Formats: sequence, structure tokens, C-alpha cells
Amino acid sequence: MNREQIEAALQAELVPVSIVASIFAVSVVTIYTLIKVGRLEAVDIGTGDRPKYRVRSESVKRLLDQRQAVTR
Repeated sequence: MNREQIEAALQAELVPVSIVASIFAVSVVTIYTLIKVGRLEAVDIGTGDRPKYRVRSESVKRLLDQRQAVTR
């Protein structure tokens, strides 16, 4: 995803896991792992037995900032 696409995706308060995976260029499994270990804050919007997560955009922005700080 380019910068404009990322900024547009992060306008929403909650972002689908698949979009977050695209932003970081990783698998959805990696995003679920980051949620499980507490690196990303997410909300379970599922209604059945299986969870369905949306990631808080502020959490994504923090992780992006951390990643950019490390790569500088």
C-alpha cells in the first residue's frame, strides 16, 4: 500500500485485520499474533464462536511510528 492508501485506511477508528496486514506487508496470521501478544489493540466484533477482530487505528499508527523509528 502506498502512503495515501494507508492514510485513507487509518481514517476509520477500527481497521480490518486484512487491511492492517496489507499496511505492514505481512500475513493476517502475523497480525493475529500481534493482537494476541498485545502489540496491537483490537476489538472483537464477532457474534459467534469465532472472534472477528478490528484493529484500533491509533494502535496501527503507533506501531508504524515505532517501525519507522527503528529503520531510520
